[in-house]
Amino acid sequence: MPSLLERLRQALASRYEVEEEIASGGMATVFRARDLSLQRTVAIKVLRPALATAVGEERFLREARTLASFSHPNLLPIHEVGEAEGLFYYVMDFVGGETLQDRLELGPLSPDESASMARDLLSALEAVHGAGVIHRDVKPGNIFLVEGRALLADFGIAKLTDTSGEPLTGLGQVAGTPGYMSPEQAAGGRVTAKADIYAAGIVIYESRTGRRWSAGRDPARADWTGVPTGEVAALRRALDPDPEGRWADAASFRRALAPKRSAGWKGRRPGLVAGVLAAAVLVVVSLWPDDDRPPAGRAALLDLAILPCQMIEEDGEAARQFSHALATYVGDIPGLTIARPFSSFSRFAEAQEEIQAEDWVSGLNAENAVRCRLGVEDGRFSVDLEIRNSQGSLRSRGRVTADVQTVPLAAAESAAVWIVQEMGASSLSPASLQRLDGHDIDAVKSFLDGEDAFRRGAHPAADAHYQTALELDSTMPVARWRQADVRRWRPLDPIGVDLQELYDRDVSDLSRLDSLLLHARLQPYGPKQVGAYEEILSRNEYHYDAYATLLYADELYHRGGLWGVPLDSAVAMLDLAVRRDPYLADGVEHLTHVRIRLGQRSEADSLLRHLGAVYGRAEEGVDIPYPVVWGHAFVERFDSASAEESLSGLLSEFPEFEQRMGFLAVAARHVRYVDAPHAQIRIGRRLLEVAGSDARLASQGHLAQGLGRISQGQVLEGLARMDSVASRTHDPAAAVQAAEWKVVPFALGLEGFPESVAREGSARLELLHADSELPPTLRARAAWALGLLALADGNTMQAATWSARLDSLDQQADSRRLSLLLRAGFEAARGDYDSALRSTEPLLAHDSAGLTVRPFARSVVYLDRADWYERRFDARGDTADLNSAVATLYWHENTDLEFVAPHLIQAAEIDGALGAWARVRIVRAARAGRVEYPPGLVCTRAADVLRLWADAEPDLQPLVEEMRRAMDEEACGT
Repeated sequence: MPSLLERLRQALASRYEVEEEIASGGMATVFRARDLSLQRTVAIKVLRPALATAVGEERFLREARTLASFSHPNLLPIHEVGEAEGLFYYVMDFVGGETLQDRLELGPLSPDESASMARDLLSALEAVHGAGVIHRDVKPGNIFLVEGRALLADFGIAKLTDTSGEPLTGLGQVAGTPGYMSPEQAAGGRVTAKADIYAAGIVIYESRTGRRWSAGRDPARADWTGVPTGEVAALRRALDPDPEGRWADAASFRRALAPKRSAGWKGRRPGLVAGVLAAAVLVVVSLWPDDDRPPAGRAALLDLAILPCQMIEEDGEAARQFSHALATYVGDIPGLTIARPFSSFSRFAEAQEEIQAEDWVSGLNAENAVRCRLGVEDGRFSVDLEIRNSQGSLRSRGRVTADVQTVPLAAAESAAVWIVQEMGASSLSPASLQRLDGHDIDAVKSFLDGEDAFRRGAHPAADAHYQTALELDSTMPVARWRQADVRRWRPLDPIGVDLQELYDRDVSDLSRLDSLLLHARLQPYGPKQVGAYEEILSRNEYHYDAYATLLYADELYHRGGLWGVPLDSAVAMLDLAVRRDPYLADGVEHLTHVRIRLGQRSEADSLLRHLGAVYGRAEEGVDIPYPVVWGHAFVERFDSASAEESLSGLLSEFPEFEQRMGFLAVAARHVRYVDAPHAQIRIGRRLLEVAGSDARLASQGHLAQGLGRISQGQVLEGLARMDSVASRTHDPAAAVQAAEWKVVPFALGLEGFPESVAREGSARLELLHADSELPPTLRARAAWALGLLALADGNTMQAATWSARLDSLDQQADSRRLSLLLRAGFEAARGDYDSALRSTEPLLAHDSAGLTVRPFARSVVYLDRADWYERRFDARGDTADLNSAVATLYWHENTDLEFVAPHLIQAAEIDGALGAWARVRIVRAARAGRVEYPPGLVCTRAADVLRLWADAEPDLQPLVEEMRRAMDEEACGT
């Protein structure tokens, strides 16, 4: 008897060339074929002959033709339905993409991918159900991922809701796939469209978490780790075991999962993250206008601002605790939106307690404000409360009391209930009350002390207060989150908190905003994390939140350059955060040092004075006295003649020798933040003066001086310092990095790095690579650098040899990124810049390990890609390539520093040291062909080069003169 493949070939020979079987299931078999008339590949699905006989020709064709009538972007198109020689078949598009099942084998989808897939799947089901069809087999294996969209396929066991005949399954069979069936479907009961909704819920849950949904699980007790807080309720309803409890239809489910945005926000600027480099444009962040008004059409104001309570007679400790407790209670009331307490308290302080309606309306975006006075009468707290509206008129007035032994917690809880009633909102949520209610009173007091210290930038004090709270009461989730949050700002210690574990454990007990901020922190650095912050700020209730704005700006500042966002844009967002809350100590501190970095003297001077007024004092516990530190940075940048005296004064702030040395070691690394290489040299010299026999301090002193010298264009002296690091530490990693400095910049074609030095470095790298005792990671770095040099020499055969040796080390050295980058160099050498750019796109993702184990790779990725864009412009004349080159070269503005051994270099330090060369290329690319570029771009970048290379070596003087000419031609002035 001929096989099914042979029968199908014979039956369809005149129209299709049937090639092979590609899939088989219980109901049908799928074959790949060639449509002879249209010359395209198709898929032909054939019902098993025995099953076709059982169900009958009429019913099968009616269902198939219904499916073929669909025309929807998320449904696999069916082009032909028919019968030939007893075989019933569909002809469909051939889909070459992977299925969702294939993709999930690699782990859960990213939040954006999962949201897009869910939207597409539910949109497809909306169309299917609207046509009276129930799919009955929604599962990852039946969802194809093709070019950024999801396609629902395989209607082999679909059922028409208006059909009275028997379904496609035989007697006693249950249609569907175990694990993705609703309870009623698994039991063989009546199946409606709500069975598909249940299955879709399982698929979406799995795409978010990477975990399979257990049959019969109670959604109320499920593990929702990994599911965004805003989606949990929607998925719980979809997965209700009772069909009556599920969503009425797929459209309702889809809308429930959609991000909640106010109506006027739909026209908001496209996501900052999307297509910065791919679109080949220069990005300037402009989320909001300068006056910070909401975009037209947005819901205008938040409901409420909680202002600090004033004490009638005694000291303000009780009033401070009451104010923080009240804001915590009211911060998560369903139907009530409030301004962030830190912002409210800061606005109150700025107004010197004479706060008027315009302060909470224009400054806090709140329509009403709660004001109160706290007193003690006969051993009880008495709190007089009033709510005033946007005109300052009294809306409500009331009084609550509580025993003083409670600290002011009971009074704050009673006040919160009164506010909720007066505002007409729903009752206090259990989660809100649980944040403080029922906890040890001393623990709560410590927590509130931590809140106050955190607000003022006294990070060690805040950390200690939160730790005390947890030691007294370990069941306080908000204290765990605040401790993790404050540690992100501590420069001397790693966070030491597993954020994923914290999220899994506590997210349901945190406020809405805290849970969103924690979720954002869990996203990978770069576009995904910025996108999460952007999503938070797009919500009406958090649009004016100063702290969320600061976190957004902070990520832009540290890593925005890596995906084409210039530093100016990060500064705009930092400035916005400080304008929203002038007493936000961390925001003021960040903006101060960025203004110094950019050389903006008057703005930096004003901010320095303000920083001194708002920042935590040394005696109350700060990691670094930033007003003093940035005061010295100000002198380094604008008055270098006084810098030695200033540095001595700064060191006097640290009474113990170890403290001074520790500070110098940190400063040598973090001086990168102010783009002042002469300061790096000065600090390195101080380290050498006091190092004595301490090889660690001495090596870091040489490293700091080496980086500073290279940044200043004194290349040979800088390279000599790198050799000094290697000779003093006897660490092979230091030897590799010293040799890489000699070889890699020369291979990249950077002027000022001599060929003779590069040949000396290559000989050293060959010896290091040949040393089998060295760690594979170091040998891989040596092979990679030698491959780069061979490509620069045009010796592709030798480069191929080094590439093969690099590949042989891959499993041991995790050198895949280096191998990929070297292979892209081969493509570029052939003139195939499209392929080189395409193959290196994955390398733009944040590589935390590579900051230390592959420190040169990042600079090479960006400098190479900029070069390939420019060469493609030379070939095609498309000015978009020049814009992409400029955006790529902003990479050097990042400050993506990590913890690393003091004598070893990391990626951000190399990026910064090569910053002047990047600026030269930005000027050249911007001026090539006289394309449009932002005003001041050439002037500022050329001026930076002239500042950095004022004492550069002779080999770099032609570039210095080129920058002077560019400034003259641009009429930049002095």
